[in-house]
Amino acid sequence: MKKRQISEGTKINPDQGGLKNLLLRIVTILLVLIAGGTAGYMILEGWTVLDSLYMVILTITTTGYGEVWPLSTQGRILSIFLMITGIGTVFYGLNVIIPTLVGRRIERWKRMLKELNDHYIICGFTDIGQRISDELSDRNEKDKILFVDPDGDNVSLAREKGYQALQGQPSDESTLREARIGRARSLVATMDDSENAFSVMVAKDLNPDIYVVALSHSASASKNIRRAGADYVLSPYMDTAKKASLLLHNPIAADLTEVISEIAEVGMMQKISLEKPALSGQTLKELDLGAKTGALIIAVEREGKIIPPNPGLKVQAGDGLYLVGSEEELSSAGVILID
Repeated sequence: MKKRQISEGTKINPDQGGLKNLLLRIVTILLVLIAGGTAGYMILEGWTVLDSLYMVILTITTTGYGEVWPLSTQGRILSIFLMITGIGTVFYGLNVIIPTLVGRRIERWKRMLKELNDHYIICGFTDIGQRISDELSDRNEKDKILFVDPDGDNVSLAREKGYQALQGQPSDESTLREARIGRARSLVATMDDSENAFSVMVAKDLNPDIYVVALSHSASASKNIRRAGADYVLSPYMDTAKKASLLLHNPIAADLTEVISEIAEVGMMQKISLEKPALSGQTLKELDLGAKTGALIIAVEREGKIIPPNPGLKVQAGDGLYLVGSEEELSSAGVILID
């Protein structure tokens, strides 16, 4: 029977269709041993059916309760035979069935990986990686999440929680290809700074259009990760410090960021550049994007600066409008703004 290697030193039986037949054969052998052993004790020792069956079960399972009645020499030979064949059959079955079941599970994960599209790749089954996956799961996108982690135990934990997971180094090109980086929507790097920088660089090389968010633990690492190509770098210490400073000097502004975050949870947030020259010079009131599409303008970006929206603000070609709304509303807004 052909065998396929699943990891170093471990082989499985690829004939998954024959698993039922294998189970049937093992059960049949055990039943034959039980029936033959029961008959043997009845003939050799003159015991009742119940006593003989009880002795067979004790012998095959090696329970060790002791003999029902004192055994003759022939009875002891029969017991030795039942011990060897019974335990041998059980261990043989476990040795074949368990690797086959493991192989089935591995094949199932591989099939699921091949079907992934427009998904999120989270590098590292870390605390923050799990928090991100929880947030995405709350948006009914759990089946779009793929963890990539070099630790096999972390991969197993992720799968136990119902996530798709792949064992490998996130900075390894072959691993990211197996994670279908070319079809992924976004990548989040949550490991240490050096690994995150390399992961971002390789991801952007394989898929320049993928949106990459990376975690940074220091200011110097943030610069390196940005140079590697990350679209956005999160620094827990720096971001927390900025939030604390904002709370101390302008609590209302800090509350506003929370409000915007809540709005984004309900709908979607998107930045759309104004490309139609005919709209240049119009005020936000004249543009009346909210009434036309339902999308809400929450900020205007011009020459790298954020301008609070007000009805009298005149838009210019090249302005970036930050919008919140449903997918349909944002799509309608894009039709109006993009030439």
